[in-house]
Amino acid sequence: MTPKHEEIHDLSLPQVRQACRAALLEVLETMFFELPAADLEVVDAPEVSSCLIRAGFHGSANGAMQLAISCRICCRLAASFLGKETDEVSLPEKCSTARELANMLCGASLSRLKPHGRMTIETPQSIEAPAADSGPWLRYPLEGGFIDVALRYGEGL
Repeated sequence: MTPKHEEIHDLSLPQVRQACRAALLEVLETMFFELPAADLEVVDAPEVSSCLIRAGFHGSANGAMQLAISCRICCRLAASFLGKETDEVSLPEKCSTARELANMLCGASLSRLKPHGRMTIETPQSIEAPAADSGPWLRYPLEGGFIDVALRYGEGL
């Protein structure tokens, strides 16, 4: 008898792309008052000069979401989220807002992909570089910058 092999799910699958796209639109519009500057696109890797965050999760699905946020956008999102001017936002506030965004996007995406699943999202952490096996990324262009998102889950992750 051959063992059952669960495939790895990432943004190469239309249903994963659709869930992440819907989560991005909802979270950025309702929590940060942001709308896309252009259509979302799938890219092979995130931009190098960006704030990188990883939110792992486990339970009904095991995996991680990674975010790459351009520095200018990170500052603007933090200001919008905190009700401040961009020049009033501190570096710790930018970092904590980026981690909170990762948490919200991960939860919103997973609730669309696994509506009856039970998962725990780990505390999002800043990372030095994206995982080599992160798969394709979804780029969300905003005025003056971007947010790139990778989501990967499956057995053994």
